[in-house]
Amino acid sequence: MVFKPKDKKESDCINLTFWDSVENGDVSEEAAREVQSKQKYSPVAFIKSTLSKMSNADPSRKSAIKIAVVFVIAAGVLIYISNGHRITNDHKAIAGALLDQNQSMTRQLTEAHYEFTDLTGKYEESLGKIDEMADLIESSDSTLSDLVSENVDKNKIIEEQQLTIEEQQVIISNQQQTIEVQQTAIDRTDDIFSEIAGIIGQDVNSRSGSSMYSALEKIQKAKEVISSEIGDAQSVKQYCDELDAKAAEIRDQLKRYPDYEPAPGLISYTYGNHNGKFHKGLDVFNKSAPQIHAAAYGKVIETCTVDTGAGLGKFVRIDHGNGYQTVYGHMASVSVSVGQTVEKGQTIGVMGRTGAATGLHVHIEMYLNGSLIDPISFFDYDFM
Repeated sequence: MVFKPKDKKESDCINLTFWDSVENGDVSEEAAREVQSKQKYSPVAFIKSTLSKMSNADPSRKSAIKIAVVFVIAAGVLIYISNGHRITNDHKAIAGALLDQNQSMTRQLTEAHYEFTDLTGKYEESLGKIDEMADLIESSDSTLSDLVSENVDKNKIIEEQQLTIEEQQVIISNQQQTIEVQQTAIDRTDDIFSEIAGIIGQDVNSRSGSSMYSALEKIQKAKEVISSEIGDAQSVKQYCDELDAKAAEIRDQLKRYPDYEPAPGLISYTYGNHNGKFHKGLDVFNKSAPQIHAAAYGKVIETCTVDTGAGLGKFVRIDHGNGYQTVYGHMASVSVSVGQTVEKGQTIGVMGRTGAATGLHVHIEMYLNGSLIDPISFFDYDFM
């Protein structure tokens, strides 16, 4: 056992005894100072006590005591080293155990993730097994009979089967409610879709720009109904696909529909009979001689770039590919050529007074399936 002074008084007593041993020559002064400096950090009290006894011992015992002190110190050092090594090994063992525990938890988390993924898939498959469960319910009577014959508690089995039946009935009821909600939304979209399909199926002769714009609005409304009532359900995906296809068809027809005003200005002369002469088009006047634009998408099929002093002078004819053709006459210059495709609103020339013109304007003619028609209903011009 290591002796430690219990208070300052006892420590001073030990020190006094220790220095007596130095004066007697039993311990060197250097060793004494080293031991004294370490007194508060190590078990020096024991050593001092032993040395004090050496000063009172007869010479024949001093050598034996010194050897014993050396042995005790050496044994203490070995024990300290051994304990330190053991503690280090203990720390390593604890660290290894913690590492093994961490790896085990990681494996458990990974397995839990896979199990969750499995459960998700099984949940989706469960809806398709409702019919199978119904068959199992119908065969429950024969199953119960077999269990009774095997001395199984029949009442317990019946209760379990009854609970399963009730659970399946709840599931079936929920499914039926979902189907009813979806069917209601589908019925609502059917009406809108039928109206749209009717507009799309109209003959080109009766189609108007307003009806096509209206059809696009109805398509958007139908998709909003589907989105709000059903969401992204696969059962109505075909409706959305068909609506998108119809919308694309309408947009293609609209870009070919000649309702883009060829030039800004005011109507100076209308289509029809005037003083016994028939005017085949609509004249639009603008003193600033602006650019002329294509009324719709199409292909240039005829141009005249030379002023003959008669007729339409410099002009452009465009076929829009849907039965409509437009002609733009009395132009000062032409900026397109035969065979060229033009977009709706694209510049095709400049307003002028070439040909048989009495003033600055653009003459607009329009044909539908080869027949001359009045262009005024396609544009929103004001009169002079």
